Amino acid sequence: MKIEGLSFPEAVKFLAKRVGVIIEERPRTATEKRQSDERELLYRINEQAAKFYRRLLLGDPAGEAGRRYLEQRGVDSATSEAYAIGYAADKWDSLTKHLEQQRVPLDLAEKLGLIKRREGGRYYDAFRNRLLFVIADMHGRPIGFGGRVLDDSLPKYINSPESPIYHKSEVLFGLNLAKHAMREKGNGIIVEGYFDHLALYQAGIKNVVATCGTALTTGHIKVLQRYASKVFTLFDGDSAGRKATLRSMELFLDERLSASVIELPPGTTLILF
Repeated sequence: MKIEGLSFPEAVKFLAKRVGVIIEERPRTATEKRQSDERELLYRINEQAAKFYRRLLLGDPAGEAGRRYLEQRGVDSATSEAYAIGYAADKWDSLTKHLEQQRVPLDLAEKLGLIKRREGGRYYDAFRNRLLFVIADMHGRPIGFGGRVLDDSLPKYINSPESPIYHKSEVLFGLNLAKHAMREKGNGIIVEGYFDHLALYQAGIKNVVATCGTALTTGHIKVLQRYASKVFTLFDGDSAGRKATLRSMELFLDERLSASVIELPPGTTLILF
């Protein structure tokens, strides 16, 4: 319970799954069983997509652009592996065809935001020619993705939409990588972006999490309180970053969580590469 930040029932289920013990639960209605089965399938579909994007980045000729971009940004192979960074090819149906070959229900892949449907009914990839960050839950299971362009085109980032397994107001990027360090140090650092997080992680600062294209929420703070008794905000020094800092202070006060601000000089960002 302490290590993973879980309640007692959650800890029992977590350990039972690890060692293969079946926990008998109360009888479920048909609707509850259907929802549970669908959630498990959604997890597996995201896992398949994450592995597909990862393979494209590592060994496929189509992933050369992604590999070159990571090299230019100074991201080493160990960090790339820790984040399970992937690449979405510059094609309309690369992932769609892969999911079809794996007999994945495309309507569920659409629900996850991996693919979209044209007016004629055909599907196409939601992420194209983008570096893919895996958004994971506290156990490391993929629940969404953040895709970054490799040039200056807009939008710079596309994030997975909300789904039955991904609720943005309750998920912090990198928590699965940071939770043990946060527990050991008793504090955590909050940044705004994927590469902000990666910059600190690669520099050896592990107790860091990031918001995923959304403002900090009460739900985020409740998650943080499972692992840390104090937090530091480290947002950009521009106007938007200062506003985000002020908004977060009100939430910290409301939830009685000790917080401090790491201030960057105006006009600078956290990106270290």
